[in-house]
Amino acid sequence: MKSHLAILLAVLLVFASVPVAVGQEDREPNKVPVFRAYVVNPVVEPGVETAIRVVITNDPVKPEDVSKTAENVRVKLTPRNTPFVVRTGDVFVGTMNDSDTREAEFLVEAPENIAAGEYDLRLRVTYEFDNSHRRTYDLDVPVLVEERVRFAVVGSDSTVPVGGQGAVALTIQNVGELEARNTVVAVTSQSPEVTFDGTQTATQFARDWPVGENRTFVYDTTLDANGSTRGYVLAVDIVYENPSGQRLQYSPLAAGFLPVAEQSFSLQNVESTLRVGDDGTIVGDVVNDGGALARNVVVQLSLPEGSATATETEYAVGDLESGASAPFSFDVQVSDNADAGPRQYTATVSYRDADGERRTSDDIDLRVNVAPSSPEFSITVDEGTLEPGETGQLRLTIVNDRDETLSDISAKIYLEDPLSSSDSEAFVDQLGPGESAELVFDVSAGRTALEKSYPVELDFRYENDAGETTISDAYRVPVRVESVEDGGSLPFGLSLPLVGAVVLIAAVGGAGVLVARRRGRR
Repeated sequence: MKSHLAILLAVLLVFASVPVAVGQEDREPNKVPVFRAYVVNPVVEPGVETAIRVVITNDPVKPEDVSKTAENVRVKLTPRNTPFVVRTGDVFVGTMNDSDTREAEFLVEAPENIAAGEYDLRLRVTYEFDNSHRRTYDLDVPVLVEERVRFAVVGSDSTVPVGGQGAVALTIQNVGELEARNTVVAVTSQSPEVTFDGTQTATQFARDWPVGENRTFVYDTTLDANGSTRGYVLAVDIVYENPSGQRLQYSPLAAGFLPVAEQSFSLQNVESTLRVGDDGTIVGDVVNDGGALARNVVVQLSLPEGSATATETEYAVGDLESGASAPFSFDVQVSDNADAGPRQYTATVSYRDADGERRTSDDIDLRVNVAPSSPEFSITVDEGTLEPGETGQLRLTIVNDRDETLSDISAKIYLEDPLSSSDSEAFVDQLGPGESAELVFDVSAGRTALEKSYPVELDFRYENDAGETTISDAYRVPVRVESVEDGGSLPFGLSLPLVGAVVLIAAVGGAGVLVARRRGRR
């Protein structure tokens, strides 16, 4: 019995000498709070709000260390230097002992066009420990934006005029990391003045769209006459397939276009040589006052019926850049019954726009001056008296009263009984403005001619500077028949040269003027 008791005591002494292990939870904290954090699911979808769950732990670096208790713990997520937006403010966590774990949820949003990759957000932890000492602890919290298809509008061009139809061209780039396929790009007008074939929306299609490449989509666009040259906004919706075959929609983009200035033209430096009963020319410059190139420009002239006619009513100018000008010219014949003075004719300009459509401008007033009717020549009788039964010479001096050189001038006299002529024509090669020349004709008086003045008609055929051949109205000059007493003869040239005695008359039947293009005289 004693031996058993001795053995029991020995065993108890052995156990008493062995140290007993103490648990970590029973150890005294020896470190200030140390926090760690990670995101449960770090993937963020761009363009929409995403809820991310952040797990926070009060955990020292070394396993043998024990963190002190953190009280009144609050956490706040900030975007740091990223394009993210954090929609959630401070989140209260409470008390965290050593190795405690808490979870906080934050709403974040990444821009639609953000590039794929990892982004570090900043988690700021504020807490108290050891008699309410307030501390701050900052942690980087990584989130992930996955590779995807992204688009950006990189260009816009317009040929749409106010009150007309044109094209809006949008250039869009695949700025993402994945190829897009079978893409439909729809534009929607944000203004009632802008329509696409009478509707508010238009679509275009692209089959393959590799990363980094541009595609240009052209939409036939109409801008109402109530519109202006301000900018107009279009909403752009894109539906596409990614490489996995998923049909996805890209959030609406915004694009805009500026209408071109309303296409208009003006006529400048307009001058004319129009004269009643004669041919003349209207010249000037047509100016493209619009904001775009006008192709195949044609100036069209409209004249009042009955008072004037144009040889050609259209003058082809060609292409006109914005602000450029080009000359035009019209040959016009003014009728005998037209009135002299300022006259207002009408012109229009037709052209092709950037889409090749033929368009016509509004009417343009064309103000010209029509000079009064006047003869081409003034005529002085230098010699014009003869005796009955005798032959003499009719000598005339003609002066070119026009402001242009007249050439190939053929003069012809017309006589009636008792006067006659064996040489009724004369010729002058050329007369400049104000220049003169002498014309000589043989004239005979019959024996029974009475002593008095007889009328002789005279007209001219000539060419002007434009190469046009014209027959003038008829002029009338006097020839005097007188008997000489005492057998003396009265020289043929003693009659007074009377300019006032020369009369311009209209040709019989009203056919006083003939205009013909120069083709060589015979």
